[in-house]
Amino acid sequence: MKRIFKISTGCAIILFFTACMINPHEKMPFNNFFNEPVSLAANLIFYHFNEPTYTGAAGDVVDSSGLGKNSTSTGSLTKAAGIFGMGIKCGGGSGVNLQVNTFDLAFSERTISIWFVANSTSGISMIYEEGGTVNGINIYIVDGLLYGHTYKNNGSDFKRWHTAPVNIETWYHVVITYSNTGGFLLYVNGVATGAALPLGFDMPSHSNPNALCYQNDDSRRHDVVDSNNTGGHPFNGILDELAVWNRTLSPDEILNLYLRQGRL
Repeated sequence: MKRIFKISTGCAIILFFTACMINPHEKMPFNNFFNEPVSLAANLIFYHFNEPTYTGAAGDVVDSSGLGKNSTSTGSLTKAAGIFGMGIKCGGGSGVNLQVNTFDLAFSERTISIWFVANSTSGISMIYEEGGTVNGINIYIVDGLLYGHTYKNNGSDFKRWHTAPVNIETWYHVVITYSNTGGFLLYVNGVATGAALPLGFDMPSHSNPNALCYQNDDSRRHDVVDSNNTGGHPFNGILDELAVWNRTLSPDEILNLYLRQGRL
């Protein structure tokens, strides 16, 4: 399984596993750029997925932000080696139902950061799903293309997306940023995939069930409305280090997240 990133001061960019480890307090040079820990200001949740096991009991997916925004595993969710420590193994109906009254509230800014490695990129695979058919924001794969997508008022106010090609058995860091004034961006491995797409609106409340690893009830993709499809479009692979902020992280902060493998 490929891992492509800067590992530590003095270590080359490499493929495959390495004995070089990141010191989470170390500033690391990258093309004359020194990274630093990313601020938890306006952080909504931060999931390491390092719990020893998941039972399906309410709140068994633990929030490490200190805010207590725990979520709940589904479908006999199991563990696997993550980008840092352990991650969650998606597939076969397993995933995470994200906490209500946390992810579905209105916002003017949002950043979503997650690491993933896919076992398959064919068909439709929902990685992160927030909202319903009217308003929402999501991350998914369709036939080898990764999508960062957002929409408001059934897509009539806006429907925006960026894409990037992805391969199987390769770790990727994906970030999407939403700003009512700054637009919508998708970053892959610390780099924006295109220019900001204009928005001009806050995201209203969107009180439909939300999930990782599959679609939870209603959603909308760039090309279709998809209703009443709980458990649909499962992602087959591993997810790790989910973090969500109610602010727009800067490009430097996003590069920091990539270089630090999700450590804040």
